[in-house]
Amino acid sequence: AQNKISELEGKLLSEKENQAKLLQQTEELARVTEENKNMMLSFTPSLPPSPPPPQKKKKRKRPSSSGSSMATSSPADWKAVPFVCGRSANPSHSLSANVQQMLSA
Repeated sequence: AQNKISELEGKLLSEKENQAKLLQQTEELARVTEENKNMMLSFTPSLPPSPPPPQKKKKRKRPSSSGSSMATSSPADWKAVPFVCGRSANPSHSLSANVQQMLSA
């Protein structure tokens, strides 16, 4: 039991030493990083901050004046029918998909 305790104490001591080395390396890296940052700032000419780019205004779509009735619309109004890109084995209950399928046949 004493051998096991002394072995574990040795492992604990080595872990503490490794942790101290790691902490020291971390502090060194932080210091070098800060030095590099300061050097880069000293070599870079200071420019006035550029103004942010203007934001684009979103255009709102106006509803069509023909209404939502598909049965009375002319063939020119079929642009309002959404495009269906996939095929499904299940039957469709979407009116616009069924109308598009009828038109493409």
